[in-house]
Amino acid sequence: YYDTGEVKQVGEYVDGEFSKVTHYHKKGPFNRTGKQVGEYVNGKLSKVTRYYYTGEVMEVEEYVDGAISKTTIYYKTGIVNEAQEYVNGKPSKATHYYETGEIEYVSEFVNGKYSKVTRYYYTGEVKEVVEEYVDDKCSKATWYYDTGEIVEHVMENNQN
Repeated sequence: YYDTGEVKQVGEYVDGEFSKVTHYHKKGPFNRTGKQVGEYVNGKLSKVTRYYYTGEVMEVEEYVDGAISKTTIYYKTGIVNEAQEYVNGKPSKATHYYETGEIEYVSEFVNGKYSKVTRYYYTGEVKEVVEEYVDDKCSKATWYYDTGEIVEHVMENNQN
């Protein structure tokens, strides 16, 4: 309990192991969530759901054998804001969406490091492709008009 008497955390057990833990957050400048619910299978974390103070789902993290495998972040409207995928606990792909539901950009990773980012217009046409990252710096980028025609192409040595 908090000092004020409000419930802070509730834990549920099955056969002596955590099965569910709910943490209630007080509203404050650094707290984004109203509550957080952790679910466990055989003592290992399997899912964490965070909620906005208004009750809508804000974020869902999924785990396999205790390692994060997927994160989905939502706008308050319930539309997906971002979907992140992981391999061996490292990011492999992140898809960001406009509030209208269309894909805004997709980031791809190799061994947890950026390998390619593709940005889109609201219409779904490719806007920009950034790839060939070296030491986390882009060495190749291509920009497009919404018609698909190339606007500019930049290489590592900044030649067009």
